[in-house]
Amino acid sequence: MAQISFTVDTLAFPPTTIDSTSTFEVTLTNTLTVAQDVTFNGIGAPFYISDNPITVPGEGSASTTLSFTPTSVSTFPLELIAAGSVFGSDTISLEAEGTLPGAELILDTLDFGTKSVNSIATMYLPIASTGIGTLFIDSITSSNPVFYAEGGISIPQGDTTQVAINFYSEFSGVYEVDLTVYSSDPFNPTLNLHCSVTAISAVSGEVCGTWSLINSPYQLIDNIVVPEGCTLSVEAGVLIQGGEYDIEVHGSFISNGTSESPVTISLGEFISHSPSENVVLNYTDLTEANEFEFIDRDYRDFKELNPLSNDDLAYWLDTLSMIDYINSKHLYNLYPNENSPNHIGKYSEDFSDNTPQGWTHSGSVNSWHANGEYYVYYQGNSNNYYNTQIISPVFRANAGELFENGYGRFRCSVRDKTSVN
Repeated sequence: MAQISFTVDTLAFPPTTIDSTSTFEVTLTNTLTVAQDVTFNGIGAPFYISDNPITVPGEGSASTTLSFTPTSVSTFPLELIAAGSVFGSDTISLEAEGTLPGAELILDTLDFGTKSVNSIATMYLPIASTGIGTLFIDSITSSNPVFYAEGGISIPQGDTTQVAINFYSEFSGVYEVDLTVYSSDPFNPTLNLHCSVTAISAVSGEVCGTWSLINSPYQLIDNIVVPEGCTLSVEAGVLIQGGEYDIEVHGSFISNGTSESPVTISLGEFISHSPSENVVLNYTDLTEANEFEFIDRDYRDFKELNPLSNDDLAYWLDTLSMIDYINSKHLYNLYPNENSPNHIGKYSEDFSDNTPQGWTHSGSVNSWHANGEYYVYYQGNSNNYYNTQIISPVFRANAGELFENGYGRFRCSVRDKTSVN
């Protein structure tokens, strides 16, 4: 082990413009128990040293400053020797380049477009070295820390380097930010860049918590699910842009709009599986792109004229599934929904009417069953059972109208109302 030693083996100065100076601090260590005076040999222009010799204490260290001041465009290697007055020596290799560089921004603006908050977005700024020798980008500063970039970049003469410009913010909004590039170009040492971005909250998957105004708008990039036992609260003034994606609620969804600051939601479909007290839409403008508008039609028009194809029925009768019985007799159970395995009517939800009306029919065929305002009559070949919860009507029928499927029949009748599921 050397008694006198440099803490590094090589030292590379940044490309330095002629008639300017770059500096580095170098450190020497002494492993002897006594102090040594250390002399530097081999030093000469364009390299200079601030202290020669220097005293390094026993079992200690000392530092001095090396400088490089070129007067011509060239590369300058140097082997610098440090020799102790008692015992030991060491050598450090110096590398330096004198330049007369030029710097040019190929672009002076970067538009990041729309990016999500809480994620890093990167674009690349092309910087050309147009002078003689290597161009050195010392640093890049920003008027707003949401945009940032690293300096310390060397660009060889005649080359163009893509410098990474990064954006990151925890908050949504429109950002217009100026950046300054500091280089070794002696004639144009600072270059200006303008960056812009619109930061939004991009959301998808299972969501709980609060959507705040400060991070509005919220952009759905896939379907949103509010799980059971979870609450999603939306602050007043928030804008939710869903496109064709849906929000499906199994837990609680609380939209806290006000008359002065309503919540605006546009999406594919808002689907709730929760009771009305768990879905609150105060001063909320809700637009569903995939919302299906049911058409009021007399069933006889549907049966006899059938103006729409079976793939595009505007008033959705239930899909039927066949059950085989002895002697090839058939009954049809109505399409099951989330309320009951068998039911009459298409289940749907309407936030303007969240009072369910339950109705059942069980027992013998060719009989009526009344439950509140709703009546069911079944005609067929066997006993049957129906159970459903009606939230909002989706098909309008005349009282006593007979619906027939070819194997079994059911009849709907209404008292004081003209529509029934």
